[in-house]
Amino acid sequence: MTTTYQFISQETIDYAENLPIIDLIEKVLVVPKRNRNTFICCPFHNEKTPSFNINISGNFFKCHGCGAGGNSAISFIIQYMWGQEAKGDKKKYYSAIEVICSYMNKPVTYEDGTSVTPKKRSTKKKQQDTNVPTKPTANMDLIKKANHLLLTHTELSSQHFIHLHEIRHLTKKTIISKGYRSFPKKPSQVAMAMVKELGNLEGIPGFYQAKPEKGDPYWALRGQKGFLIPVRNERLEITGFQYRLDQPRWSIKCLDLNGADHMLLSAKLDYETMILSIFWSGDAIFTVPIKEAAEIPVNSNGKQIGTVKVKPENKYLWLASTDLPKGTAATASYHIAVPTSLLDQKKSPIGVKRVGITEGPLKGDIAAEYFNMPFSCMPGLSNWRTCVEGALKLDADEYVIFLDADALLQKKKDYRSGNVYEDIGMTMEGIVKELIRAGKKVFLAAWDQKIAKGIDDLLIKGLSAQIFPIN
Repeated sequence: MTTTYQFISQETIDYAENLPIIDLIEKVLVVPKRNRNTFICCPFHNEKTPSFNINISGNFFKCHGCGAGGNSAISFIIQYMWGQEAKGDKKKYYSAIEVICSYMNKPVTYEDGTSVTPKKRSTKKKQQDTNVPTKPTANMDLIKKANHLLLTHTELSSQHFIHLHEIRHLTKKTIISKGYRSFPKKPSQVAMAMVKELGNLEGIPGFYQAKPEKGDPYWALRGQKGFLIPVRNERLEITGFQYRLDQPRWSIKCLDLNGADHMLLSAKLDYETMILSIFWSGDAIFTVPIKEAAEIPVNSNGKQIGTVKVKPENKYLWLASTDLPKGTAATASYHIAVPTSLLDQKKSPIGVKRVGITEGPLKGDIAAEYFNMPFSCMPGLSNWRTCVEGALKLDADEYVIFLDADALLQKKKDYRSGNVYEDIGMTMEGIVKELIRAGKKVFLAAWDQKIAKGIDDLLIKGLSAQIFPIN
């Protein structure tokens, strides 16, 4: 169907924007039964246990496995039709409205009064049909062997030691025991040494085969300047690595007054000085020092003509080489952080009385030292189920949840009334329900999050949290 997209009527646009997500998804995917929080297998990645949540009252969707999410039927259909990378692509907006109307058997009307009923699409497509294929990984025994070998061929720089010791307040003994390492300056040399011992690095996350214009292919390690954080399972084996970037990249968006990409406004950040230069039609107009996320208005003759939005991208990444020749994706796994005393004894924490739950391997490592108890750490809020899986493998009697404010509470919108309200975050709610269902006693750690965002920041400041029973 050929459409002059800009002439789609406001009536049709309003219909698509206000359509309950569950109504659309029921036309597209197999939804066994409606609930307040409906879970199905995610259409965006392979999984056996349903982790794709459709929240009916809040009118949003969120996958706790791969992180896909959105708060409108349009957002869902854009990602479903054109991939997650198309999320937010304004060029797909009107096409998405047409697709929605075709699924819902709704005529598309135009401002000139004409109306077209799109060809009805087939419904009830199984989720498995849209799964994204993944590259094969080596067996876990080989991955764990390679991970331990990587430690022997790398070292921790003085810069990163100072960061961990003076800023993170970890002792020298703990830093050594945990096995933190700096990303190597010559990663191909590290890969070459490991190939001599393992024979092949195919299927090991982070490694890939570089292909120069001249000469034979060689193995290399993907990454950037930063330090590696070993991720361990309940038997203290290293199953993967997360790494903290020394200099994370920043997202820069130049927008017009309608929130669309600006045609004349541009900006560039100097990562050495952290000075942002803003340009109009290619000419520099002013500079701004950047220390944190910011929205910078751009004015001309006393009137705002645009906005430059800057925010840091993820500082913590997984050691992976998904899109490179013979590369491999990382499997986002839970991390079991244990006190140095247990790690040095190589003593598994299975069977301890109490376990903490928090976000991020490094945060868990710090908290484990202060509380002298193991922590199960989630690789990201969307992977809370993985974290609970690791926590329950420790078979403790009690579990204490230490989450940041953005996970404890979440702003939600009632699509019927339009009211925005605060409710228990989906991550918090999900963790509590799973632990109680497993028959565990659950506690919540609370603190003034104006003083410290995370439990690690709180402990470093010499403060502690109050512990409250939930059940």
